[in-house]
Amino acid sequence: MARLAGPPRVTALLQANVHPAVQERRWLVGASAALLLAMALRLNGLSGLVLFGDGAASIFFASQDWPVLAAATAADSHPPLYYVLVRLSAELFGWNELAVRLPSLVPGVLLVALLVSAGRQLGGAFAGIALGLLAALHPALVLASRQPRMYALLALLSLALLWLAGQPKGGQRRAVALVLLSLAALLTHYLAVLPVAGAALLRLRAATGGGKRLLALWPFALAGALWLPWLAYAWRETLRHTTQTIAGVPPPPTILHWLGSLGVSLAMGTWLPLEPSLLLALAAGLVVLTLLASVRRWPSWPAEAALLLTAGAVGIYVVQPLFARPRFFIPLVPLALLLLARPLGACRGARALAPVGVLALLLAVGLAASLPVERGTFELEAVRLGEELTLAQEADVVVLQPWWQAGYLRLHLARPPELVDLRALHPAQWPRLLDRQRDIWLVLMGVGRRDPTSPLEGWLDQHAYRVDERTIGALRLVRYTVAPDPSLLAPLALPNGLSLALAPARTELLAGAALPVLARWQATQALEERLVLFLHLDRPDGVGIAGRDEEPESGWRQDGRWRAGEAVNDRRGLVVPVWTPPGDYQLVAGLYRREDGTPVATSTGRSVVVGQVRVLPRPARGSSRAVGSGAAALEEVWTAWPDPGAALRHRVETVDGPQTLSEPIAGRPGQPLIVALGWRQRRPTTPLTAVLQLRDASGGVVADRKNELTWASADTLAVTRHELPLPAPGRYQLTVELRPASSQLPSGSGGDETLSLGWLLVAP
Repeated sequence: MARLAGPPRVTALLQANVHPAVQERRWLVGASAALLLAMALRLNGLSGLVLFGDGAASIFFASQDWPVLAAATAADSHPPLYYVLVRLSAELFGWNELAVRLPSLVPGVLLVALLVSAGRQLGGAFAGIALGLLAALHPALVLASRQPRMYALLALLSLALLWLAGQPKGGQRRAVALVLLSLAALLTHYLAVLPVAGAALLRLRAATGGGKRLLALWPFALAGALWLPWLAYAWRETLRHTTQTIAGVPPPPTILHWLGSLGVSLAMGTWLPLEPSLLLALAAGLVVLTLLASVRRWPSWPAEAALLLTAGAVGIYVVQPLFARPRFFIPLVPLALLLLARPLGACRGARALAPVGVLALLLAVGLAASLPVERGTFELEAVRLGEELTLAQEADVVVLQPWWQAGYLRLHLARPPELVDLRALHPAQWPRLLDRQRDIWLVLMGVGRRDPTSPLEGWLDQHAYRVDERTIGALRLVRYTVAPDPSLLAPLALPNGLSLALAPARTELLAGAALPVLARWQATQALEERLVLFLHLDRPDGVGIAGRDEEPESGWRQDGRWRAGEAVNDRRGLVVPVWTPPGDYQLVAGLYRREDGTPVATSTGRSVVVGQVRVLPRPARGSSRAVGSGAAALEEVWTAWPDPGAALRHRVETVDGPQTLSEPIAGRPGQPLIVALGWRQRRPTTPLTAVLQLRDASGGVVADRKNELTWASADTLAVTRHELPLPAPGRYQLTVELRPASSQLPSGSGGDETLSLGWLLVAP
């Protein structure tokens, strides 16, 4: 393979009989156009993407406290540099989908700029602009720049390192740059050892004489020495985590299959199905081979670096196939593009434009097909979990077995509670969960009730008040509330030898909070009978607001057997709906038999008033970003679906700012959709009415529900509840109008304030 030579003749389009100043202007215009295209494609719709999988894991690690971040990333099989950059970006620009992707977006655009410069050096102005265009459109590079993972940064650092090492001359500044680039690459991904080793071999080949050859390696030796402390700190945890991750995962069948998968993934990304990706990759490969065959010599250092990285990738596959995932070798993509620099520089006229146009078209087709797949990819379970946790307060704690979903929650809950990785919660730390009054939300994945592999649930059942349980796909969300045990009322005598004493653990709470109730069962004789205890929160006129029916001990005592003298503390709770009007309510309890539902009479009758409970209005936060101008502003939004099997595809969270459903709601005709809206008063005014509307594509109102706003005080929320039956299949917009209560205008004619909440899809 020949050494680096000067650039060949470029096309007549850019060089022949053209003044150098004009050439430079054309070059700047072309390079700028390539960079603008790259930036536009990488920014388009970026803030509308939804975190999932590894991307959510990145945010989870980045959101850890600084002392914990290093330890957490050591257990993730990746070094910490990328997570540090994500943390810095989020601290500067806010925890949102756009800010956390900037550490990928910026390197992705800089990579295109570096390819333009390196392509110009190797093949001339036209080659540099052409490579910039191809890199701007390349699906693997574009999509790597849009996901919050380290692969775009790895590609940039690798190319910069190899390009710098491949230069024929350089002084101490280049050596320092090699040290910094090598260290940054090694702290970004462990497989950066391949480009670092490739750069070292390039420097070794370029040096002359034994002493100079060894001296040429000192930047890489210094970078390795600076990297060793991290490696010594992290290797045990990294090895343990990696071993657990790959256990039971079948490797690719053969090395030929893996090489084919690697080629297709690097050519067209990993978002498309295999068949279209393979066809597009084969077509692009034919064009590339035709170009490469048109010249006798390829650019020296890109060819050598690509050969070294490919050999290293094959070696890793041979040692452990599961370490050789195609996305780990994304630095091969810019090197493959640089191989085209000299063929493109040697072409003239149509011979230069035709292959570039064909390649650009193939890449654009692959990208256009990949972007909708990217936009539609998210974890439905994480989205629905976020909906359930909209009522969680900042003082609450969410303990997650699927720990990576904490990254999604960190971005999509306006006031995220404390998010805890269940793996890091030692049993000795469990009592810390009870150190203050708050709710505990336990998220389990693929674990049944009281599974021995997840003992925390059983421990919380004994020490906290179990409020409710939701199933979300493979997830179980169990809600607990913490409160001191109250003084019990006089026990109720039951005819079967049981006695029951009850008391609420709180007598005042906010709408939307959990009401804990302690029930103490005492058996005076052995018996076998299954009983259900009901708790109802009723208005003074007897109308029910909330309720919960369950057997003792959260339904665990299903055999109904009681030993003589046995006593059980049964801690349970019920959720007060967020739209419950402020006021005084009665907590009513009673019993019935599980088998036939017949009531069980107590010493005071079939039911008993356990106590009085006062529901307080939800406080307004007074955010300066709240929507609205005039008398009121919309501050909080909640949704509820009575059908637990409904297919949800939307995000609704309590946020400061415009209320929008970022993903459409999906429902079925006739299914009721309940929406609660929390309004903040901005100035005293006449009574107001909120009108929730469904509008069709033409803007016409097809359904609406009204509710009057009533504030307990200026610093509380007025919560309006609206229930709409979903109409015929189609796409609808959900809007809210705010108008004087005395207004006689028909719905949809415009009010004091009209807000769009998002779109709703009703399936056939």
